[in-house]
Amino acid sequence: MMNLLAKSESFSVQASEYQADPSSSPGLKLRADAVLPSTSVPIQAYKLEFVGHNGKRFSQLSNFVYVDGAYRYVGGGAYPF
Repeated sequence: MMNLLAKSESFSVQASEYQADPSSSPGLKLRADAVLPSTSVPIQAYKLEFVGHNGKRFSQLSNFVYVDGAYRYVGGGAYPF
């Protein structure tokens, strides 16, 4: 994805905590065969906005968990697992 933004150029990333609107639904249904954690995992969602010095930009919803003193990326979108 970053090659689409600024191949061989520098860019910046802005992260902000994602607050979902509780009255809205992601519009996706959980797949019946989806892999799910065996215990509840607190997921922290962030909106990451990538801005290239060439003016191109994109953003994505990224999900992280905090394990062993560090944030770990677990996937993007409404259902990270």
